[in-house]
Amino acid sequence: ETSYDERGNQPKDTESNRGYATLADHFPINEVTPTFVVVSADHDLRTPSSLAALERASSEVSRMEGIRSVRSITRPDGTTISKGSVGYQAGVVGDRLEDATDEIDDGSDDVQELVDGADELDEGAGKLDKGTKKLADGAEEAVDGARKLLDGSGQLTSGLRRLVDGAGTASSGSAELRSGADQLADGLEQGYSQAKIAVDGLGLAYDALSEKSVTCGVDPACKAARDGIKQIYEAERDQLLPGMKQAADAARAIADGSGELHSGLTRLESGLSTAQQGASKVEDGQRLMASELKKMEKGTQKLHEGTSELKDGTAQVSDGTQEASDSIDELSDGLTEASEHLQKLGRIARDPATSGFYLPASAFKNDKLVSAASLYLSDDAHTARLFVLDKADAAGNEARERIPEIIATVERAFAGTTLANADVEVTGSSSFNVDLHDLSQADFKLVAAIALVAVFLILVLMLQSVVAPLFLVGSVMLSYAAAMGLGVLVWQELLGHPLDWSVPPIAFVMLVAVGADYNLLLMKRMQEEAADGSKAGIGRAVALTGGVITAAGVIFAASTFAMMVASAVGLQQTGFTIGMGLLIDTFIVRTLIVPSAATLLGPAMWWPRKPAVVPDIPSRAPDYDYGPPPKVLVRA
Repeated sequence: ETSYDERGNQPKDTESNRGYATLADHFPINEVTPTFVVVSADHDLRTPSSLAALERASSEVSRMEGIRSVRSITRPDGTTISKGSVGYQAGVVGDRLEDATDEIDDGSDDVQELVDGADELDEGAGKLDKGTKKLADGAEEAVDGARKLLDGSGQLTSGLRRLVDGAGTASSGSAELRSGADQLADGLEQGYSQAKIAVDGLGLAYDALSEKSVTCGVDPACKAARDGIKQIYEAERDQLLPGMKQAADAARAIADGSGELHSGLTRLESGLSTAQQGASKVEDGQRLMASELKKMEKGTQKLHEGTSELKDGTAQVSDGTQEASDSIDELSDGLTEASEHLQKLGRIARDPATSGFYLPASAFKNDKLVSAASLYLSDDAHTARLFVLDKADAAGNEARERIPEIIATVERAFAGTTLANADVEVTGSSSFNVDLHDLSQADFKLVAAIALVAVFLILVLMLQSVVAPLFLVGSVMLSYAAAMGLGVLVWQELLGHPLDWSVPPIAFVMLVAVGADYNLLLMKRMQEEAADGSKAGIGRAVALTGGVITAAGVIFAASTFAMMVASAVGLQQTGFTIGMGLLIDTFIVRTLIVPSAATLLGPAMWWPRKPAVVPDIPSRAPDYDYGPPPKVLVRA
């Protein structure tokens, strides 16, 4: 397990690590090192469909194992905006529709009363229209009657005037007195009867206008006509009729011969004068009545026209209120049905497996959402970011290994939405470590391949063999593998610090280079001492090169061990791994494994090169004394 934790590479007492430790004591893990999922689209993301897609992705990622929470524009504090849930909105709408339905039901009685009142108003307006029609017709007839009455009154006045004139000359025609008086009495009695009928008619008209007419007291024209009728009626009743009666009685008395002629004539003249005065007043009153009745006729006609319009209006009011009542009933039924539907939708949508999300663009007028948008949306609203907080340390391998799954989850959530073609990228500490891991692994493979090929080619050129270079490359690979195994055992298993990502490539290059170099010296000496694969030659080669190579290996190992005093854990691990690899190569691989394998392979070690026969040259006797012979004989 290679580590990419740069914080763990430092001692715990560094200022930055103390700051991280303080954050860990007071805030949830990864608050300052979240993983950012960056979504880029070619349109404004503040549309309801795009926001729903972002919420869907946030919800899917938040349900992943190991994810603590996800924050985005649809869940600024890590939980979905409750009012953006379709279930919540459907429930609220359903509740409000239900309240509206109750209010409409409560008001339906009032509407029905309005309908009943409109019907009564329409019926009353109809009756009023009929009454004003009759009043208009009666006013027109009254005008005609008043005009005829006025003509008759004029004739009566003229006749009375002639009677008065004739009564003045009556005393001179006593011979004709009885006959004239008799005729006069008959005419006066007949005039009295006719006048009495007219007076009685006027009395009935006055009573009708005074007591039985409701509107005459309101209408000025009608009131004036009524006053004129009263004046005429009272004048005829109090003056005209008594005078005519008195004159008729006097004429009859004259005709019957009762009373004195002079007295009768005097009373006749007096009565006729009184009757003439009354007739004049009657004529004036009738003239006033005719004028006022004419005005009343026009007023009643206008009144009739107004009541006709009123009747039409009240009929429309009645029809409209009835339609309103019917519409309210239909509306009440529709609201009840909508309420039940939305409440059912709310119950279904509140299920996490089927819940939806709807946030209209108008919601961004809310100040809180505008503030959140500055954190989660770009200025042009074409790019959004999701804050993904992992339960594990963002610099650790567990969080790093979850990054590809996060990307796949977001892309899967966007499938079939308006963000199906959006670019999804991930950044942050964990994502950085993913890239570092991929790059380091790819580079390590490339570096290792180049190093091994280069070393193999150099060994082939130097040894003019294929088997020996392959064996040497295999030996240094074994040495590297052993060193890495020992490093993992000590650091990862015993000390709890996985090897830093830089240790494997650096250790590989160093151990391959140094191991191949030292083994090349040994193999070259073996090629000289044991070209035929003899054990003695191999032994001599090891003995002759062992001291120098061992010393060099120990010196190099001691130099790398010096790195272990560094503060950075990565340097400590690098120095330990390389140093242990050098010691393994020096004391195990070069001393035991290489000579043992060369002994087992024999001459095949140098294939395809043919082994050369080394001549056994005897030692020549010295011409002078060189002292005691050396303990080790070297073949010439």
